[in-house]
Amino acid sequence: MRRRLNAERRSDYDSTVYLTSFHLDRLALQRSTEWIEEELQRLADEEPEFMTAKPRTYGTGTEFTILRRLQR
Repeated sequence: MRRRLNAERRSDYDSTVYLTSFHLDRLALQRSTEWIEEELQRLADEEPEFMTAKPRTYGTGTEFTILRRLQR
């Protein structure tokens, strides 16, 4: 999952992760949407410089954001 998300990481802007983009992965891995959400949350907890998680502004659930690559 980390590899897939890293491929979506940009250098010029942060990008929101949409769970709908994981439907094919969920089916291929035979994992539930809840499992994907837990993995995203774990990644945000373990690597806050890569991804953040916060409650959605509107509605319920969590919004995950891949942070842009820092220019060196």
